[in-house]
Amino acid sequence: MKPLWKLPSGQFAGWLDEKNLRVYNSDGTNVGITLGNVIYYLSGLYIGEFCNNDWVGRKRGVSYPLQGSISPFVGIAMSPYSNRVGISLSGWDEPDF
Repeated sequence: MKPLWKLPSGQFAGWLDEKNLRVYNSDGTNVGITLGNVIYYLSGLYIGEFCNNDWVGRKRGVSYPLQGSISPFVGIAMSPYSNRVGISLSGWDEPDF
């Protein structure tokens, strides 16, 4: 499991299961999947995308629709990581998960 942080706040976001391409929030709930660099909710809506390896942000004015919904995986039990100092990048907002 790879830990993830939110742009621009630096708040701990959750984990990426690199094997199954699943994204979990900080509570360990499977909230989405990844396709390439883009992260989708299980409903198929755009969450955001990866930036700088372990940072997740939402590009302003961007939407990548995915057809259909995805079945959730069982949640995971892991301890959250500490927040970091945020990275403010032009054109990026906080992802909502």
